[in-house]
Amino acid sequence: MNKSYVLAGLAFLGLSAALTGCGSGDSTPQGRLRVINALTNVPNSANIDVNANNGQGVATNIAYGQATTSAVTVNSGAAVPIAVNQTGTTSPLITGATANITQGADNVVLVTGVVGQSGGLAPAIFSLSPVNLSGTPVSNQARVYFINAAPDAAQANFNYTITNPGGIPATSTATANSLAYGSESAEQFVTIIDANSTQALTITAGADTVNLNTALLAGSHTYAVVLTGRSTASAGVPALAAQVIRLDP
Repeated sequence: MNKSYVLAGLAFLGLSAALTGCGSGDSTPQGRLRVINALTNVPNSANIDVNANNGQGVATNIAYGQATTSAVTVNSGAAVPIAVNQTGTTSPLITGATANITQGADNVVLVTGVVGQSGGLAPAIFSLSPVNLSGTPVSNQARVYFINAAPDAAQANFNYTITNPGGIPATSTATANSLAYGSESAEQFVTIIDANSTQALTITAGADTVNLNTALLAGSHTYAVVLTGRSTASAGVPALAAQVIRLDP
């Protein structure tokens, strides 16, 4: 065989192997990540920045009681590095933390705790179960996840009731009982018939009760209903409160 043909064939095989190697690097399993900020006692009540997987995904300027408005995409894995800083600074609020990022899923990381505290109150990262954002609820239903992000509340009970005057169903309720700190409930659905429907949320945690009677849920959307803040007994600030956060874009 002509020597030039042999060399050309070897070069082609080498190029093919190189391209295959590059392609495999681009197919690293990934997941989508959203962040909820329930961290208290941040200096100057500042917002937070979250850095996932050493800069692969960065979410900035997240206010207390809020979530990132869009997801960042990062490599999936059981121990993806997460760092939390005070917005606009290099001052670390949480270091050495990791999160479990599920491939192809809409993952939620909860940042909570009390800056300057230790033990069970210390600043912490919780990897919550992935949420379902791929299936849009029907027009008169809202998907709800309950989250206990209050570090003083070892357990919390949630009750969200929709009353539909003259409608079917007359009432529609989502509940979660004894939800542990740093935990998320399974998805639930409530039915909101029309503009005459009323909404009432009650959360109890120890001796504290939080009530919210504002129409914050709308059909076709997915929400996190989050208990944040400090208990009355702790005399901490801010006080316990309910945050209703829309998760879908």
